[in-house]
Amino acid sequence: MKDADKAAVIAAAIERKCRLQLDYDASSRVFEPHTLGVDASGLLMVCGYQVRGGSRTGQSSGWKTFSLGRVGELEVLEEHFGPHAEYRHNDPGFARIDAQL
Repeated sequence: MKDADKAAVIAAAIERKCRLQLDYDASSRVFEPHTLGVDASGLLMVCGYQVRGGSRTGQSSGWKTFSLGRVGELEVLEEHFGPHAEYRHNDPGFARIDAQL
């Protein structure tokens, strides 16, 4: 799947507040996407809260930022969520925001 297609799927999940199941760094993860956009280096990124699954760092839950270029399989789940208390609307870590809660 191309990055633009992944971005469209993620933007729809953000709009519907649906969790995503995605493969990243050879680990399957369940993730609540909060912000989608481009970082200062021009990479398409998604920031959100991982609720379960693998992690290279060993932390299976917590705030994560993923590069869309490294996201493998991607599926929208019919599991809904709301914004976490720590969520930063208009996250300054993004040079451009394409979708956010």
